[in-house]
Amino acid sequence: MEQNNMRKYLLYALGEILLVMIGILLALQVNDWNDDRKKHEKEQEVLQQLKIELSEDLSILDEVISLNDFVILSCNTLIDHLENDLPYNDSLEIYFDRWASPNVLEFNGSTYQNLITTGPELIANKNLRNEVLKLYNYYYPKSKTFNDYFRGDFHSFIAPIQLENVEAVEWGKSSVPLDYEGLKKNTLFLNALKWTKNGHRSNNLEFKSLLGSIQKLIEMIDRELEDRFD
Repeated sequence: MEQNNMRKYLLYALGEILLVMIGILLALQVNDWNDDRKKHEKEQEVLQQLKIELSEDLSILDEVISLNDFVILSCNTLIDHLENDLPYNDSLEIYFDRWASPNVLEFNGSTYQNLITTGPELIANKNLRNEVLKLYNYYYPKSKTFNDYFRGDFHSFIAPIQLENVEAVEWGKSSVPLDYEGLKKNTLFLNALKWTKNGHRSNNLEFKSLLGSIQKLIEMIDRELEDRFD
């Protein structure tokens, strides 16, 4: 009788222990599931925000490329008039103003910085993660270096030539040469025009390459969002 009671007690105790262990395991599994769900939602949020900021960067690049194209046009127009001994006309004022216009290149990297703080492993797709890291750690700095190099030369080399030979009338719209006929024989001014034209062409080639890299990454993000989060 006493042995039966002890046996029942042991079976009951083992059952209680088993139930507790099952409860703990279920709680851990639910907790892990919740953590995975939160991580999944956070990854989706980061990818969506990255796409938004990358699209904004595309707009910035498009604008800078367009501005650079106008600088190139300005240089070509002035070179053509000066080297071919063409007469001055008022339509040249915008070109005398805009040929010496360096552009600022800044991108919005706030989401990327937050991702680095959180840990880039948040992006589960290794190929996508590597492309994000490559864009922000290589392609963006490379393009900015191109642009900053030209801006530095502008302030030390181009700006003094412009100030010495051209009078600003309305910033961004109109400037007039102090001695138009003299500029036709001004080798330094002509060389500055050609250097500026070539610098902006080089920058635009770099920026168009960056444009393609950003578009490629946006397409990868779109596929990831469609495949894993829809």
